[in-house]
Amino acid sequence: MPLTATELAHCRCAFVTFDRNSDGVIDADELRAALVTLGHPAPSDAALQRMLETMDKDHSGAVEFEEFLQVIEAQKAQQVARCGEADTVAAYVALGGQPDKGGQVSVERLARTLAAFDLRIDLDRLLAEMDLDANGSVSYAEFKALLAGTAQ
Repeated sequence: MPLTATELAHCRCAFVTFDRNSDGVIDADELRAALVTLGHPAPSDAALQRMLETMDKDHSGAVEFEEFLQVIEAQKAQQVARCGEADTVAAYVALGGQPDKGGQVSVERLARTLAAFDLRIDLDRLLAEMDLDANGSVSYAEFKALLAGTAQ
């Protein structure tokens, strides 16, 4: 996931800040501190080691700035994916599904909700594509596909 210009500037500032000896690289401890400072959850030792093994292309035991950006971009993509999934589950639950992604949402309730919010969506067409078992209700997988606007 690409970084914005502001995020890139923050990354450069963080990298310079945590490159204590100004040698153009940061080690594992410096990488952990940089991730936390940028608002990412502190990775476990094992996760940090995996990041280093994945990103340290020259096997120097340290991370150069370009490698550092790759770590930040991967963390950002994971965070966006987690938040997006949580929002989808919350919407599913609000319509009658279960927090564990079980249960079903009735097509009737879905139609009423769309109408209440004056959302003009061709629900019949979408359901024809996505309600694969044609049972008049929508599973979590079907609901997620419906929100994405793509058939499974």
